[in-house]
Amino acid sequence: MDSDDEYELLMEADSDVKVDDREFIILSRSDLLQTQKEEIGKVAELLGVEDAYIRILLMHFDWDSEKLLTIFFDRGKEAVYKSAGVRDPEETSLQTGECTCPICYDDGDASTFTKLNCGHQFCNECWTRHVSLKINEGQSRRIHCMSPKCNVVLDETLVPKFIDKQSHARYVNSLLDSYVEDNAYLTWCPSVPHCGNAAKIFSGTGGTVQIRCKCGNFFCFGCGEEAHTPCSCKQKKTWNQKLADDSENCNYLHANTKDCPKCGKAIEKDGGCNLVTCTCGQHMCWLCGAPTGQAHTWEKIEGHSCGKWKGETTTSPDKSRSALARFVHYYDRWKANDDTKKLKEKMVEDMMVKAEILKEESAFDVQWLHRALYQLFECRRILAYSYVFGFCMFDEEREMSAAEQKRNLLHKNLFEDFQEQLAVTTEKLSKYLEMTIADTTPHVFQEIINLTILNDRRCKALVDTIKNDILGEGAYGFGVASYQLNTEGSSTWTTSHSTHYFEAMVQAKKRQMEKEKEEARQEREKQRAKKAKEDQNEVEDAIRRSLMDVGGKVDHDADMERAIMESLGYGGNQDDDEDMQKALLMSQQYK
Repeated sequence: MDSDDEYELLMEADSDVKVDDREFIILSRSDLLQTQKEEIGKVAELLGVEDAYIRILLMHFDWDSEKLLTIFFDRGKEAVYKSAGVRDPEETSLQTGECTCPICYDDGDASTFTKLNCGHQFCNECWTRHVSLKINEGQSRRIHCMSPKCNVVLDETLVPKFIDKQSHARYVNSLLDSYVEDNAYLTWCPSVPHCGNAAKIFSGTGGTVQIRCKCGNFFCFGCGEEAHTPCSCKQKKTWNQKLADDSENCNYLHANTKDCPKCGKAIEKDGGCNLVTCTCGQHMCWLCGAPTGQAHTWEKIEGHSCGKWKGETTTSPDKSRSALARFVHYYDRWKANDDTKKLKEKMVEDMMVKAEILKEESAFDVQWLHRALYQLFECRRILAYSYVFGFCMFDEEREMSAAEQKRNLLHKNLFEDFQEQLAVTTEKLSKYLEMTIADTTPHVFQEIINLTILNDRRCKALVDTIKNDILGEGAYGFGVASYQLNTEGSSTWTTSHSTHYFEAMVQAKKRQMEKEKEEARQEREKQRAKKAKEDQNEVEDAIRRSLMDVGGKVDHDADMERAIMESLGYGGNQDDDEDMQKALLMSQQYK
């Protein structure tokens, strides 16, 4: 099965991208050429116009065939042709005999000239220079007539006679680029290096669609950046601007200052103990920020304990400081989830090695481990951008009427409830996936499966709540993309590294595990030897005590052996003679 077939199966399996109700499709360059050709053919059949002119018309209307047809039938053919720079060929006639080029003023036979439907004609050498220049400058999509103030567009069927094959290939690619870049329903995949694919969305989506390309890139159709549901493109732009403006101040203030509980000013601790005093005279604990008295020692502050979290009980009178504190709240939580991206490659490699070893040692369906890991990545992404949505959506400083405030509070509580549910199960899934191979028991594996399914549902529930319950009324004037799991690479166990590299990783992990087992075995042997030595010392002490009980003198070997055996608890009727042999040996030593 090739990658395209696997991609189609993934699309069919995705609950949000059904076969008969897809939000988008992925097209390669060959698919684009075919789709473009079919669209041109359909419009040409409806209007009864040549394909070459249909392309010019569609490019003029940004490849919106519905708009072209509406204007064509409402305003008429002449109005459409005039605005698009197309002239009906029936209105012109061919010229024969000697001609003079109005550009270079050279005379020549009419066969060496090219005349457009507008009636203007120029020598082929001037056309060659003009067309080549436009192609080199990247303006080849609409090459106009060289006559001043004439907007007629050069027919694409005439272009090959003026340029070589290499330049013509660039010209064709430029026309294809126009089909994607000027089309409101198409966009290139922004992968680096470029995979050559484009995404086409269907009407009714409003452009708020997350695109999963065949190359594995997961991006937003609207802005071309990383997929960021449940926040909108505008909210993400606002957040990025906020990060650029406040991130450095935020990082420094959050790490080095605390608010005075009385005046709300930022206090920076420059040394000393944890009792600090603000310029307003208020004493406070540096650890928790609570107000205190002045009496203290190096070890504690009198009458104050801050070992438990009691929540925020004071409100800063400084509005700007309060706004910064609000930003810090959302920023910390956004960053904690967003930083997972930095560890993604290592986490995938570690999970692949772990799954390969578990696959050999157990009957687990290790495919679930990979699915669980990508579900964890998706949960982190959804949570990260949910904090962006919350920061931008529920701005407390925005002026609102009483009814709007009530609605805003209801939406905020609803949003935070679903967000908290997802955060809790995300942390649980993360904990189970971080367990060692030895700790991955059947119970743990079942929990991973259950949490993977539950987190998938909670991601969808959070996004659907925002999309339908909060934004569905249309009061806010924007929407967000539907949820779909980024199943990048989950259909097969593949990686960007070579197979040999992956096998080397597995073998290295196995060697590490064998080394750890050997070290554990040696440690057990060491402990057993230590215990045996301690037992022997205890026995020798008991023998000495027994000899001292008989006066320290033993005239006969039998008396010594009996004393030693009694100290060892040997009564003479045990089946095991190990103690007897030990006693005899010790008696020889004492002799």
